[in-house]
Amino acid sequence: MFSKKITSMLLASSMIVAMQAGPVYAGDMASDINFLKYTSEAGTESGVELFENFEEKLESDDAELEEGRIAADAAADAAEAAAGTARGYADETESSEVEEAAANAAADAENARAAAEVANEANDSRTVAMAVEIAEAAQAEAEAALADAAEAKAAEEKAKEEEMLASAEYLGNFTLTAYCNCARCCGTAGNATASGVMPTSNHTVAMGGIDFGTKLLINGTVYTVEDRGTPYGHVDIFMDSHSEALQFGMGSADVYLIRE
Repeated sequence: MFSKKITSMLLASSMIVAMQAGPVYAGDMASDINFLKYTSEAGTESGVELFENFEEKLESDDAELEEGRIAADAAADAAEAAAGTARGYADETESSEVEEAAANAAADAENARAAAEVANEANDSRTVAMAVEIAEAAQAEAEAALADAAEAKAAEEKAKEEEMLASAEYLGNFTLTAYCNCARCCGTAGNATASGVMPTSNHTVAMGGIDFGTKLLINGTVYTVEDRGTPYGHVDIFMDSHSEALQFGMGSADVYLIRE
């Protein structure tokens, strides 16, 4: 994991190396080169021809620098995306491990962006190359931290599920389908549930033969029975859209009654 201090030292070192090596371009010579003559292996070459070659070299070097800047920016963007996802995991859980991983990812993303800024401001190939290397290393660290956050989040969710299962009552392996609040699923659109509340995704299910408000654990998610339309043993899960309901299709799962 790169710290801000380490990154700053690396960037400073790269710039010192670049300054000791001297500038890549000799821009001050450009205005005079047309008036000079040089001797090459092929013979005497006019200043005009050499100036054209010099311009081509400048364009080539500029292209190389731009490629480096683009690479550094891409690494910083990827690191920031990883940090954002990790932060989302931390906001969804109470795990200190997820929070720590998210904080590490954020620090790595800052390092990657700092390196990209150096690359965008530098005009010599050595500094840009060093900045790209640092940005890509920080990106790898941010993505590793994201993986740590995802693993810790999954572990926390599994622990919670096991805790709920310890006191839950197994009801059986039930049929699962999905519905939404459209006219095709419900006859008319925008209706309240049979219990009188508006349905919400990842929460509302419909099933007969059981009291409203009953909590059911299905595939790691706790749902609440708030609607009717299917018999006992057939759980209809509410989705936000008809396309999601169609995609869900039909399946089956073990269903547990959660006692509060």
